[in-house]
Amino acid sequence: MTASKIQQMKTTEKLVLTKSQLFWHYSIILLLLVSPIYTTIQVFQYYVLHTYDGVRTIQEMISVGYIWIIPATVMYFIQKRRLRFRVINLSVTANDFKIAVEQTAKGLEWEIEEKSSNFIIAKSGFSYRSWGELITIIREKEKIFF
Repeated sequence: MTASKIQQMKTTEKLVLTKSQLFWHYSIILLLLVSPIYTTIQVFQYYVLHTYDGVRTIQEMISVGYIWIIPATVMYFIQKRRLRFRVINLSVTANDFKIAVEQTAKGLEWEIEEKSSNFIIAKSGFSYRSWGELITIIREKEKIFF
């Protein structure tokens, strides 16, 4: 991880993801939008092309298809909020930070991807609550971003 990315994360207090990580982070929203997109295509065929030959009426398509926009919108805001760091106002030395992170990683069975004296990037494993998470902890003079 570059120093500029770490500085950007400290400034914005938000996690910076790569394009592929961003895609997978928001992929649940794309899944929820499949039905509204398909409904839009069918409505276009019905009203513009006049080639719709499906079984459902236009009212059924709209009422069932577009309802999925609501959970997609909710998931968007949930996923966006999950990228925000939680800030702990705490002064910690580099050595204490290293020890605390290593003990936490061992206790929670994290796989450490990258670490230095000021930050750590780790992955948690699959569980019944999550498909796995990317954990980023950054140490600053008087703060810890988690």
